[in-house]
Amino acid sequence: MLVEQPPAELFDLVMVRLSQEQKIVLIKKRLAYLSIFLVIATVAFFPAIVSLKNEIINSGFGQYLILIFYDFKTTLTYWQDYSLSLLETLPAISLAASLLIILTILALIRSISRYTQMLIKLSPNH
Repeated sequence: MLVEQPPAELFDLVMVRLSQEQKIVLIKKRLAYLSIFLVIATVAFFPAIVSLKNEIINSGFGQYLILIFYDFKTTLTYWQDYSLSLLETLPAISLAASLLIILTILALIRSISRYTQMLIKLSPNH
């Protein structure tokens, strides 16, 4: 009985496919971690925005900001004092925290998008 030998390039094909599968598993793990971080950042976003809104209301920043629409001529005349008043009442820490969370969410979405594209390119059905 004659046993056929597998093609010579079969071993290389199998090794390439195994390497691709390892990459796919790694990408899926990273996507899972990134997705968890995205959910955490999204959940943290809402309290940060509520805190920013409350600090804007409590500090009087909103009232100073609206003043430019009610009395533009006076605010233009005293623009230096007006801008200083705006800066003094600006809730900088809440604003920075909110912006940091927004930037984190955007960076996570970008990373998830890149890893998803890599996963699509490595998938066997592609």
